[in-house]
Amino acid sequence: MRQGFFITACIACLICQIGFAQPGSRFMQLNKIKLENLQHQILSLKTSISSKQKQRNKVNQELQHIETIIGGSEKQFKQTLHALGRQTTTLQKTQKKHRHLQAKLNQQQKALSEYMKAAYMLGRQQYVKMLLNQEDPEKINRFIQYYQYLTAARLKTVQTMKKTLQQLEATTYVLAKQAQKLQSTKAVEASQQHRLKRQKASRRYILRKINRSLSNKKARLQQLIANKANLQHVLKNIEKRSYYFAPGHLFSETKAKLPWPVRGGLLIQAFHAPIADGRLYTTGILIKTRAGTPVHAIYKGKVVFANWLRGFGLLTIIQHGKNFMTLYAHAQSLYVKVGDTVNPGEMIATVGNSGGFQQNALYFEIRHDGVALNPIPWLRKRA
Repeated sequence: MRQGFFITACIACLICQIGFAQPGSRFMQLNKIKLENLQHQILSLKTSISSKQKQRNKVNQELQHIETIIGGSEKQFKQTLHALGRQTTTLQKTQKKHRHLQAKLNQQQKALSEYMKAAYMLGRQQYVKMLLNQEDPEKINRFIQYYQYLTAARLKTVQTMKKTLQQLEATTYVLAKQAQKLQSTKAVEASQQHRLKRQKASRRYILRKINRSLSNKKARLQQLIANKANLQHVLKNIEKRSYYFAPGHLFSETKAKLPWPVRGGLLIQAFHAPIADGRLYTTGILIKTRAGTPVHAIYKGKVVFANWLRGFGLLTIIQHGKNFMTLYAHAQSLYVKVGDTVNPGEMIATVGNSGGFQQNALYFEIRHDGVALNPIPWLRKRA
């Protein structure tokens, strides 16, 4: 900027000198040469500024691309981990059932063995002998009943064992299938984890390029101003549409009653906090928490924006009716899309550091008629 003022001043001075110089004089010719040189310098400076701006835009496009991919990959990875957990639990239940059936079969085998032994000890010859010897009728009757009981018990045990064996065969087959599926899911999880590492390495490289392009305070201030302008442009486009009417209580009646968008977390930046050496002020709050923490909608509404925005990363904007909106930025992954109707407490995203942010945190805003409000008075007091 100072170079531009200096060059402009030099041009003005030379024009004055040319105006007072005699036509055709050597002094006028020299000044014309100097003016031409300065014009070349101005053109070169403008070209350099334009080139740097294009380079910044290109790097930000790269950041948008990689962070959008990472967001999708993180979401898939989390779903795979959940599937892995479910499959592990199912496998453990099947293994428990298998062990129970095996123990049951062992008991049945033992019982059958006892019945066989008792029948052998009783002996068929003794049965015939007792009948031929015409012993006491009551004793014979008891003997016959006992023998019939052994035969029936043995038959019933054999049938039960057959059923248990069939169940064991079925659970053995299911166990093999579940173990195979689990191994397959583990392979997918390992592949996704490896891909995520590569994607995050690419993101770190892009962030280094961005930091090099924003090496001074002036460039960083311009970046912040541009980011705020991008958000204002998005909000104006949203405000032009017909607003969503939330049934039930009006948003304006929920002051001090709304839930926090994340459970736990540390408030590390308050509303209207000075940034960029006090030249700008924040229009929301920043809640630091671990990556992947669920982000919840604080009130019923309609998703009107769910995309990557420069300076805010993966951003969700929800319209709540009567021109109230809430904004949730720097997400790791988005779980809703434009047009979705969400309920209070519904998971809409996960906490991350998208938008080139350095730490995992949720940036949160409440707006009414496009004006940012301090979210703290609207949220419930924390214990």
